Amino acid sequence: MATFKKVKAGEYKAEHNGRTYHLKRGTYPLSGKKSWEIDNYSGWSSTLQEAQYCLNFIVLVDDYLQEIGAKFDTGLERWILETPLGELGISVWSDSIVTRFQDVDRADLPSLPGPTLNRYSGKWNFHWSDTKLDQSTGKFEYFKVCLGTVLNKDT
Repeated sequence: MATFKKVKAGEYKAEHNGRTYHLKRGTYPLSGKKSWEIDNYSGWSSTLQEAQYCLNFIVLVDDYLQEIGAKFDTGLERWILETPLGELGISVWSDSIVTRFQDVDRADLPSLPGPTLNRYSGKWNFHWSDTKLDQSTGKFEYFKVCLGTVLNKDT
């Protein structure tokens, strides 16, 4: 898990495995309410504790992706993972793991576990609304099982 340090009023940062993550107090664009923005990710949380849970979820997934050999593309702010079904781009948000196969024709559409793969865009997304780390951890385990099936697939 990431350890947060206060940078200044309304801003925290955590450093973990060579990456820096930020939490900043801001105004959520859609509602105009004060919220915590999870920097570099698509995520907003109403409380600091919830934002820390969300960011720890992102760190948890980032650690796993690094462990299985994914490479982080800083320009695109996403992970790239070579799989037997082709390159898979992976973005980790506070409440979702969104993925996209580069070569839709190569991905084996009917036999992918988990969410349905969009046969036109190659998107294979995992969305959920839990923001508590203990609940999200179960969803992360589900993602790992689904991705593991793809990684062990014979082509």
